[in-house]
Amino acid sequence: MTIQRPRRPQMQGAQSGVVLLTVLMSVAALAVLGGTIAVLSSIDIKTTGFFKRSVDAYYQAEAGVHYVRTRIEADLKTNGLALSAPVETVTYTAPATMQFGDVTQLLRTSDTNSYYYEVTGTSLTSRCKVGVVFRRRSAFEMGLFGDKEIEMKAYGNVYSYYSDEITTPGPSDSTGEAYIGSNEEVLTGQDTLIDGSFQVGEDTSGAQGIWKETPPGGSIIEGDAALPADRVDPDPLGALSGDLANDFAYYSLATNNNNDSASPPITSPQYKIALNNGVSMTLSAGNYYVADINLKNGATLNIDSTSGPVTIYLTGAMEAKEGSSINFTGNPPDFRIFSNSTDSIILKNGGDFKGVIYAPYADVHILNSGDLYGLIWAGEIEVKNSGSLYIDLSAMQGFPSSSIVFLSWKEIR
Repeated sequence: MTIQRPRRPQMQGAQSGVVLLTVLMSVAALAVLGGTIAVLSSIDIKTTGFFKRSVDAYYQAEAGVHYVRTRIEADLKTNGLALSAPVETVTYTAPATMQFGDVTQLLRTSDTNSYYYEVTGTSLTSRCKVGVVFRRRSAFEMGLFGDKEIEMKAYGNVYSYYSDEITTPGPSDSTGEAYIGSNEEVLTGQDTLIDGSFQVGEDTSGAQGIWKETPPGGSIIEGDAALPADRVDPDPLGALSGDLANDFAYYSLATNNNNDSASPPITSPQYKIALNNGVSMTLSAGNYYVADINLKNGATLNIDSTSGPVTIYLTGAMEAKEGSSINFTGNPPDFRIFSNSTDSIILKNGGDFKGVIYAPYADVHILNSGDLYGLIWAGEIEVKNSGSLYIDLSAMQGFPSSSIVFLSWKEIR
């Protein structure tokens, strides 16, 4: 018997072609996918590099903004920059470790106390421009400051306003920016109202200042109370060894002061203003060098600032007794009393007082029954008056320091 083995199936030509085509298509798809991945990887690398350079350009601009700031402050400190013109020409070039374009102009803004500059940072082909608005800080961080103490008696009110916007404000005109403080002690009484905040700094040993409230919980503080702070320079203008001390020396010379222009004149060698009952004196625009001021009951000191500010350089005590008058109708920045003495300044007069009192080593006692408008910076301040104190923020801006503060910051596309 013959046994027949099964025949092996034979692959047809069409089937073989299909398999080959499928293999070729798979290889082609893999090739395309590989190419796509390579292209995407290349794009991703380029995008990552571009993003990195863009970020680096921004950081270069940011570093440039701060570098220019240090240059501005250095120039202000040495009087190499005044910030008084609409356009201030400067030349601030990037040091070797930074990459940003030259800054050649500081432009005054619509707010005449502010200026604007731009810095363009670079990183290879990437650019980033940052613009900032800044202004000079005031030499006075507070409108009412007593190095050792501020004492506010019961029912005392402290408000704030801008004298270049309103001449005689009321409580409803307060801007809520009444900022006061001491390095050592703030005392507030029953229903003392501060429409703003106050701070306590540090004494010469570094001990934190304190707040005493009598009775506890009896004061009204609209902002923050007893903010802890570093020690504040009690003499930012340099009454004993600084710019103000130089002014005292300059105006002590008869040829440089306006003592002879007073009516009646302030005569040497005493250089005193001593006005008895019914006697008056007028000080017009100018700088006066005075050893003492004593206004007795019924005396009147007229301050005429129609032609310019009136400044008194006081080397001794001042007392305006009850019933005396300091007659000044202008704005606080136009009447200034600078003291380099430890002798007290006492205001007992019955009317309002407008002006700036800077006496960093003296005690200032406000006992009058009128309102006070302006700025007081002293060794100690005692406020017993039954009126209100209006801190003039315009007066504070009139004493710029060499440091600046940024008001706005933006990246310019």
